Amino acid sequence: MRTGTFTHDGATYDLAALSVLIIDMPVVGFAIDALKWVLAHDTPDPERLRTAVMEEPIFVAYDKLGRLTVIDGLHRLHNAVTQGREMLYGVLVTQAHLCQVRLD
Repeated sequence: MRTGTFTHDGATYDLAALSVLIIDMPVVGFAIDALKWVLAHDTPDPERLRTAVMEEPIFVAYDKLGRLTVIDGLHRLHNAVTQGREMLYGVLVTQAHLCQVRLD
């Protein structure tokens, strides 16, 4: 189970609660080209890059500008770009899901 929190569009969310909430959501493919813009706004931790489990689905949501953004899986995204992958698999998290796990 995933633990901790994440921020998205200036709010904080419970990652464990989100993981439980979306457990039965379908895993779909996301084009790396649609997501890699996120990497310019964060610095991956080298140890987490090394230990990232690429088979674990990422969590993706739309931001307030309408862009797909990674809310959990930055290190997997970074590795996918480095490996030259075209697709990464994950779950599309809806605004309704986010409202249910918002902490602030």
